[in-house]
Amino acid sequence: MKKDLYVEITSEFLVALKEGVKPWVCPWEKRGMLALPVNMTTGNPYSGINVLLLAMRSYQAGFTSNEWVTFKQAKASGATVRKGEKGTRCVFFKPVEKNVVNENGETETEAYTVINSFTVFNRDQLDGIEKPAVEPTWAPIADAEALCEAFDCVTVHGGDSAHYIPSVDRIHMPEREQFAKGEDYYATRLHEMAHATGHKSRLNRELIGKFGSDAYAFEELVAEFTSWMVCSRIGLEGEMQHKSYLAHWIRILDFDKKALFKAASLAQKAHNYMLARLEDAQQDQAA
Repeated sequence: MKKDLYVEITSEFLVALKEGVKPWVCPWEKRGMLALPVNMTTGNPYSGINVLLLAMRSYQAGFTSNEWVTFKQAKASGATVRKGEKGTRCVFFKPVEKNVVNENGETETEAYTVINSFTVFNRDQLDGIEKPAVEPTWAPIADAEALCEAFDCVTVHGGDSAHYIPSVDRIHMPEREQFAKGEDYYATRLHEMAHATGHKSRLNRELIGKFGSDAYAFEELVAEFTSWMVCSRIGLEGEMQHKSYLAHWIRILDFDKKALFKAASLAQKAHNYMLARLEDAQQDQAA
């Protein structure tokens, strides 16, 4: 029987969630190496569900590098995969077309997408290649502030809760001094900004779910992934001060084997939107 990658991968995440662990909140920040995973050979970043898969694997294995490579790429670079090392599964999606006969007996083309997998290894699993010295180039607080300033959504300070109101497209935040440290303030604000990317004037996600509903919890999962990606990208180590929705996420993933993939895809788009605002601001400043 052919493996169902949607079920297998979702099941892996469910195991962690049911243990009270967010498997994507891992690995590199604990070693001062906060960064999203990239391909060691091309330098290209991984995206979507693969970001989460590699984050989870790094958390489990304790890897200290965010660089990954296929067996063939490792060999081409002069490195070898250490004997006994286990690879990590990533996936890709391939569009497929086939001819089908409709109810009228006519032949028409049906388009759909199939999921396939490939295997990568972390740089920590290789021999015959030097590990580069880590030289962080980010300025997390400055970048977070620049992103907040550049983001096209009004933010109001006051009160005791952080939340986004889609109907008026406005973010509400507690005062900065109410947070234990600056990083926590920005991590929380970036989470609310992640919600705001879903406004109809931006990425137009469904933001109509009521608190406690599956739609509401799904949007929280998208925002969770998005803010984690953005924080990782700019090197921000902060605690997001908002409610946890683990039980709701478990219910969603148990019910829909593709929900995790959908959330990761939407989060990637939101991450890209937010980082584009930061890059625009940095270019304007440099001009």
